[in-house]
Amino acid sequence: MSEITREREVLAGRVGTARRWGRPNAELERDLAAVLLAEHVEKVVGHAPPLTAEQIDRITAILHGSVARPAARKTKPAAKPVKAARTTKRKRT
Repeated sequence: MSEITREREVLAGRVGTARRWGRPNAELERDLAAVLLAEHVEKVVGHAPPLTAEQIDRITAILHGSVARPAARKTKPAAKPVKAARTTKRKRT
């Protein structure tokens, strides 16, 4: 298992736990997004022909944020945990 894959699994678990308990963590979300992006870039670059200098410059500008990007999407607030309903009746003794 690659180092990035292991890091993704750990971060995804932490993000999921934070969301489940209604305590989203922007830092964890950002770190997970960066790891997912790194994994995707590795896959794409591994199968693509070499990039030109102009293409590299354009991609670098995007990563540095100097290219106009669409507005960040808003996420819905995490749902509050719901207690599980009892599914069986108690036996009377």
